[in-house]
Amino acid sequence: MLRYTQQFGKHNLQAFVAHESTTYDYYTFSGSKSGLVDPKGTELENAIKLNSLTSYIYNYRLESYFSQLLYDYEGKYLFSGSLRRDGTSRFLNNKWGTFCFSRFRLGSEQGKLFERERMVALLQTQNQLWYCRRPRGR
Repeated sequence: MLRYTQQFGKHNLQAFVAHESTTYDYYTFSGSKSGLVDPKGTELENAIKLNSLTSYIYNYRLESYFSQLLYDYEGKYLFSGSLRRDGTSRFLNNKWGTFCFSRFRLGSEQGKLFERERMVALLQTQNQLWYCRRPRGR
């Protein structure tokens, strides 16, 4: 994970990017035989008849890339945005998905960005925008 923080004047900026990789592997083997030559023997070679023999491998992978950007001016005008991209081997098609979020907030009664009382009251409420463009052809 990489993190960046910078303050310049009344502006504050924070950003980070990260990567996560997950691997899951499960191996199984099962078998049985009957007709023991030696009743005290514990090896499969000690039996004559094969009853069952199965095995399988179950595995998947998950890759994630994510980032966040935070900006504020005097702690009053706030912007944040996040972007995450995940890929998994569990899906046959469309293995990657993108998720994003952004938010703007005018967070102080002292903010005199607009003179009209109505506009300030409207902007003081938190607005959220969710938008991710789907890749072409999907």
